[in-house]
Amino acid sequence: MGRAKHRLDDSSLCPRKRMTKVLLLGGILSELYALAAFQILTLTYLLLSPFHPFRTCYGRTGKQVPVLLIHGYPSNPAVLWPLVIRLRKKGFANVHAITLIPFWGSVHNWANQISRAVDGILARCRCDTIDIVAHSMGGLAAAYYLKYLGGKEKVRKFLPLATPFRGSHIAYLGPGFCTVQMRPRSRFLTELDFKPEDVPKVDIYSFRAGLDECVIPHSSPILDEPSKNIQFEYLGHASILFSEKAAQTIIQVLAL
Repeated sequence: MGRAKHRLDDSSLCPRKRMTKVLLLGGILSELYALAAFQILTLTYLLLSPFHPFRTCYGRTGKQVPVLLIHGYPSNPAVLWPLVIRLRKKGFANVHAITLIPFWGSVHNWANQISRAVDGILARCRCDTIDIVAHSMGGLAAAYYLKYLGGKEKVRKFLPLATPFRGSHIAYLGPGFCTVQMRPRSRFLTELDFKPEDVPKVDIYSFRAGLDECVIPHSSPILDEPSKNIQFEYLGHASILFSEKAAQTIIQVLAL
């Protein structure tokens, strides 16, 4: 009977193991698709930008709290289009994005550009606060803006997506000064030392991807309480921007 029971227990686990493998394979394929889309959108934007040289896009004025979307390294606002479309469908009309240049520059430079963009958006919209959704390195620049450039008085919600607050070992492989800043224990990350208690008025929801191939260790996006940490087990660094599930969660958080 003991052997039969053991065989029964093993067999009962098989469907779960198979499902895990299916989800894992699906997540990997989804990330590969997202990486391809990521590159296509980035190149499309670069090709079209000479004909439509804008720094802020998608923006509309309105009574809603404005939402600023911030891209990561090495990309541009084009990779945010899928998220913009989903936000618009759910009634978020006051959505903006910024092109941070150069992509290989310092995080400090990006943070200053974010500061100017926020001030411009708030002035045009006649609003007091803004919500920020930032991907990867964009999240580090936004965090620096919050902590050191007065953003904590102007930002209502901060949603970093796959942001390496404790650095990433993959940063050793990339070109640009910003990759030096994103390495674990770098001078920049030591200076930033971002903690929710530094910005007590800002609601923070940190999103991380379980299959993130660019942020290693995977614990790097985790922040201390009272911030909320949200994990998507079968998403990667790029697919978190294209995922319907991630977008729905972002929408739910912004609507709170």
